[in-house]
Amino acid sequence: MSDIDIKINEYKRLIKIEPNNAWHHFHLGEALEEKGELNDAIEEYSRAVELDPTFPDFHFKKAEALLKLSKFQEAVQVYDNAIRKDPKDAHLYHYFKGEIYEELGKYEEALKEYNRAIEWSPNNSWYRQAKIYLLEKMNRLEDALKEVDELIKIDSSAVNLELRKEILAKLKNNNNIKV
Repeated sequence: MSDIDIKINEYKRLIKIEPNNAWHHFHLGEALEEKGELNDAIEEYSRAVELDPTFPDFHFKKAEALLKLSKFQEAVQVYDNAIRKDPKDAHLYHYFKGEIYEELGKYEEALKEYNRAIEWSPNNSWYRQAKIYLLEKMNRLEDALKEVDELIKIDSSAVNLELRKEILAKLKNNNNIKV
């Protein structure tokens, strides 16, 4: 018996003892996912969410397993449900939805989700950087520059200062503005 099979059996044993323990279902889902049994993993993640909808990792792992099966719309629905069940972490779920939409090339939808994440958590550098990179990808360099300037007001790290330089260089190369 492989190590992963031993883990799976152990979590199943624990679930028989404590069937309402969300963590047992979550860990069983992780073990099943590791083994490549994604549909079964999704069922366990779903059970974990049902038992404790306020833990972000439960939603995230379920959505990630769905994405591995190219079930993009279902993954978005997981995050929509998470926003309703766990509103204190809505910023996370909007950010993850933005990533999905960006990956699908639905840039306007991605931008809306990043903006929602920023509304909920305005000082989060990752959310702002994701928005800036998306604006660059959309060739909206002036908007990206405005956003990076806003970001630098709250986080003047070397990474963000370098990002500003890169956007300015792109604008100069595109002759969009005089620098």
